[in-house]
Amino acid sequence: MNLLTLSPELLEEIGNQLGHPDHTRLRAVCKDLEGATQRLFFSSLILNTGEHLFSRHDFLSALVSGTTGWNAYTRKIVFKPGPYVRPEKYTDEEREVLRGDNERLFSLALETLSVGSNIQAVEWQPAQNEIQPQYEAIHQFISRIPALLEFDLDISRIESHLFSLPSIGQELRRIGIKCRRWHSHVQWASNRDVTPSLYRHISQAIGTQKGLVRLELEGDTGEWSHIWTILRKARLQLCEIATNVLTTEFFEYLLLYSGLQKLDTKHHDAGNRPYNDRLAETFYGSVLSHHADSLVELSCPPAYESQFSFGEHNVHVLPQLSKLESLAMSVNAGRSKFVDWSKRGDSERVLYIGNPVEIEQADVDSPVNLLLETATRLPALRNLTISAADTNSNRGVRCGNGIIHHTSAVTPAILHTLKEFRSKEENPVAVRVGYAIHELRLAEEGGAWQYEQTAKVPWR
Repeated sequence: MNLLTLSPELLEEIGNQLGHPDHTRLRAVCKDLEGATQRLFFSSLILNTGEHLFSRHDFLSALVSGTTGWNAYTRKIVFKPGPYVRPEKYTDEEREVLRGDNERLFSLALETLSVGSNIQAVEWQPAQNEIQPQYEAIHQFISRIPALLEFDLDISRIESHLFSLPSIGQELRRIGIKCRRWHSHVQWASNRDVTPSLYRHISQAIGTQKGLVRLELEGDTGEWSHIWTILRKARLQLCEIATNVLTTEFFEYLLLYSGLQKLDTKHHDAGNRPYNDRLAETFYGSVLSHHADSLVELSCPPAYESQFSFGEHNVHVLPQLSKLESLAMSVNAGRSKFVDWSKRGDSERVLYIGNPVEIEQADVDSPVNLLLETATRLPALRNLTISAADTNSNRGVRCGNGIIHHTSAVTPAILHTLKEFRSKEENPVAVRVGYAIHELRLAEEGGAWQYEQTAKVPWR
């Protein structure tokens, strides 16, 4: 059978049974197949929220009419604050008319999308300028989705006492919750601390899930500990976890079972170096070995220098992770000294905000070389990311002249060590430092293998 002889409607139905990678292949064949799978390929719909969304009037009208055809193929809805439209572009009368129309159309659009749709994922970032009719419409829309599988909630931009969690059902496979990442001593953000009642509702919603596979928790709070206690009591064994908040309750949960496949604790911080070191001792001493036979991805670089970084104290743990395919770790820089740029020549003088430092290269060489050598002993490893942990002196410093340019000095030192590294054997591990990816290539002279940059990661 020739696919091109089929009608676009039939091709869409066939494509509707296929996964996203197959849509990519179909679109690459020819223009006709590309057109037939267009709506299947772009299965996410972004609906902006906010007060000044006058420019979205035509878009909302098209959704309400149902003529676009997107309704039946939308799998994910994203609610996020829209771009600010300057009110002076419209008269007061025009603004009032458009605002009223948009509120009505926004609710109608969600009603249209909820009828006969197959929405499986929702991402919601409520904001302070989200007007009440929009908030209520989104709340009701989420609560009515019959088969929600993924739910992402970013409550970092609102006063949480004004927010209530919608009903999300009990069949979710993935949940992501993000709250404010600034500490409460920052005055302007203190009114956005998540209230105990909201944490309690979030914890209860997570604890009632029957088949949860992945959980993502981000924010500067120890309140997440209650969630791990609930999961431990429910004996729910997650396969994938991402969080920047590490607590003893979290580790107790991980020690309850084995079989964790992906763990991401990137940029975590318990508040001070001694507590971080104690947590690191438990993490490398017992937690990782509990999941050594199942972990395929591990990312654990801390926000600040501690025993969580790679070194001789934890090198013995990595060879146990025989199935590990992706690893991300940081290194500590050791000694550093401030640089007085004012005493340099004019050609070297640089305008700095903050305090530049210089790093002892030898202090970086030791852990980086050891990590590269250890990576060769991990049979399944294919991707390694090496980063610099920030100095503890920067904890609590947000910007300005108090900040120390620590990581910007350590990262070039890591790159230098990587380029000087030599191996007698080829190894498939690709190493990322900063935004550059390096792979082993045979040197023209000497017969040794050395790392060369082969790609760059786009900055986001």
